[in-house]
Amino acid sequence: MPPMPHNNHACLLQRLNRLEEALAGFDAALAIKPDYIEALVNRGGVLWALKRPEEALANSQLVVALKPDLAPGWDNLGRVLQVLERYEEALDAYDRALALKPDYTESWKNRGAVLTVMQRYGEALPAIDKALEFASNDPELFGRRADLLAFLGRTEKAAAAYERYLTVKPQDADAWHARGFALNVLKRRTEALACFDKGRDLGAGKSWHAGKPRQFALCA
Repeated sequence: MPPMPHNNHACLLQRLNRLEEALAGFDAALAIKPDYIEALVNRGGVLWALKRPEEALANSQLVVALKPDLAPGWDNLGRVLQVLERYEEALDAYDRALALKPDYTESWKNRGAVLTVMQRYGEALPAIDKALEFASNDPELFGRRADLLAFLGRTEKAAAAYERYLTVKPQDADAWHARGFALNVLKRRTEALACFDKGRDLGAGKSWHAGKPRQFALCA
């Protein structure tokens, strides 16, 4: 049997969240054609979902070795390295993706996220601004930008950025608190109190940008 039917069947299993079976299907495709990029990329997505980052790393490294001109392959490698806290290597991988595809929103976003974790806020902000050039209505980016402005002490701009974010994500309790802190620093105490009250009513404690990055896949 050619490898494609195994890959297609595994893609369907992946969508049904039958991940172990999907992994076996992608492995079957790769047993027939070891350099089958589509199956390798999709296999990486399954390993990611199964929380097996070391195996996902080896899979991603194989993808970029076989197809070094595939920007999503480098982005996936960066994401796995990021989860493994190998931040400098993750940055290198995102830079490789962006060299191949300068308008790659996800890689700009992920680059900004890594630099934020590294507390290199001055470098993270231009990455997020670049992502916004290509995804101008992405509310997650509004929130990340507001956080970075706050970290950089640009309090007035941070307060405005949180306001923009909250127009599209009004249920984000932590963002209400963050805006409240910024307004308090600006001595806009009545507005700050209203923000704190809103955040308390919604129940703060779950960050708006919590969660793991999504893996690129080639399943149609």
